[in-house]
Parts: sequence; structure tokens; C-alpha cells
Amino acid sequence: MNSIEILGRIITNAYYDFQQVRIASMNRVRDIIRKRAEGIEFNEVEEKKEKKTFSKKYTDKELLAKLNKLLNEGGMCSEEHNYIMKCWEIMKDSKKLEKKHKDIMEDYISDNPIYNEFLRLLNPLNYRYIYSYIPFLF
Repeated sequence: MNSIEILGRIITNAYYDFQQVRIASMNRVRDIIRKRAEGIEFNEVEEKKEKKTFSKKYTDKELLAKLNKLLNEGGMCSEEHNYIMKCWEIMKDSKKLEKKHKDIMEDYISDNPIYNEFLRLLNPLNYRYIYSYIPFLF
């Protein structure tokens, strides 16, 4: 295994690591907004649901509107709103870092003979699935 192959593996694993942290952090913020909007106490234990019915109501696109509505209607104090907005900005920055990793992976994959000779034929438009194979190819 040469250093380029090792670096390909490292950057791929780093991408997934960044993605997991960003998603987990965003879900925590999303949960705070959801609990405030639905009047659920933070120490209240919720039943586990097989299917999350609230997920469509609290997408990233809807979240900021709900957050601002909570602030305007008195469901959240301005201090809490400000901290959540700071967390939101961190998530946006995290997404940018994640994108940088993705760009490097795309460069690596497009230069890789395994991709050019085989994987490109399987799924030419979607790098996402190909990334998951990189750590196992070498």
C-alpha cells in the first residue's frame, strides 16, 4: 500500500467522522427546538417511537423559521435563541469542512484506477457510495 492509498483511506474516514459529528450535533439542536415547540419538558422521558413522525416538521429548512417563531411568540428567551444560533453557525461551518473533505475524495477517486476501470461503470454520478468502498479497497 502506498502513501496515496493510505491518504485516500484517511480522508474518507475523516469525511465520515465529520459527518457523524455534524449530524449528531444538529440532531441535538433540532431536539431542543422540537421540545420547545411542542411544550415537552427537557427532563421528561419520551416514549421510543418506531417511526419518528416529527422528522418532516423539523427539517433543516424548517428549523430556523420554527426557532424564530418560538422567539417571537415567547416560547424561548433571547439568550437561548442566541446560543442555538451560535450552534447553528458551527453546524454550517462543519458542513463546509465536510464539503472540503468530499472535494478531496472526489479528486482522489477520479485519479484512482479502480474507480476509472470499474466503479465508475457501476455508479457514474454518485460518489457517495463509492466513498464507502475506499477504506476496504486497499
